[in-house]
Amino acid sequence: MRKVLSLTLVILLVLFACSAGCTSSTTRQEVLTQEEFQEIMDARAATSSPTTVSTSVPTQTPLTPDFKCSVGDVITDLKMYEGHPDAQQAGWVVLDYRSTTDEYLLKLIYRDSIEEPWKEVPGEKAVWIDRVEMHESWPTHIDQENVKIILSTPTPTATPVPTVTPAPTVTYQNGDLWIDVSTSRNRVGNLALALADDIDYMDFQSMKSNGEKLEQTAQRDYNTISKYRVSSDYQNLKTKYLSSLDEAKYAGKYCKMAADEFLKGNDDKGLEYLYKAQDYFDQANSDLNIVVKEMGW
Repeated sequence: MRKVLSLTLVILLVLFACSAGCTSSTTRQEVLTQEEFQEIMDARAATSSPTTVSTSVPTQTPLTPDFKCSVGDVITDLKMYEGHPDAQQAGWVVLDYRSTTDEYLLKLIYRDSIEEPWKEVPGEKAVWIDRVEMHESWPTHIDQENVKIILSTPTPTATPVPTVTPAPTVTYQNGDLWIDVSTSRNRVGNLALALADDIDYMDFQSMKSNGEKLEQTAQRDYNTISKYRVSSDYQNLKTKYLSSLDEAKYAGKYCKMAADEFLKGNDDKGLEYLYKAQDYFDQANSDLNIVVKEMGW
């Protein structure tokens, strides 16, 4: 019985626990149009490279209300990096500052490790965010030497044809989905690893506790991610990860039930529930394979 789920859970962990990101934000965000973003990038091109923003930033600094970031600085929630120095990281790069409204022009970025350069999150536009609200949501100025952010320059478009009634602006939460899927995979993966150890050492008390935690964590993440409004090119990522969370929830439930039966001495019933948990882990693993491809990892 020690090896019933070990291989499945290890494979699942590889897919789950390989990323971390920032918490989602509820601050006011003004999405920049392509023309407005092009104007900002053209203005910056007069003094720096159009595809690279470089700066040397100080040691990790809490963003006090009067702190002013410079162009090229990267900000984030430091808690997301503690204990995970090699995990994927996400943050925001400062592209510009507008004194009239006290706002920063920010772009969502990420990197796979601290040795690699920052990259854009695909499909995300630059947004104007209030400086004080930004400090509250992402309170840490990251310490990096010679930060290099690889930014793509928008392709010039033909002169737009005026329309009588402009289409309403839709604000998508693609960036929040990307970050929360990354952090959720890490949380769920850690619990999957803990359950693999519990089964290997036949620690049924711990297995019961971790099974319940997996059930609750997967349900909580499901409730959060299901509320995000995303564009069509992010819809499959959202759907498949929600399906994986739902399956992980039932896997945790049956692990908990199996442990309870083993503790009562009902080994046959315990194995029956353990096999059901394995089936759900297999299904979750299948959906996660699609999620990994959708995110380009």
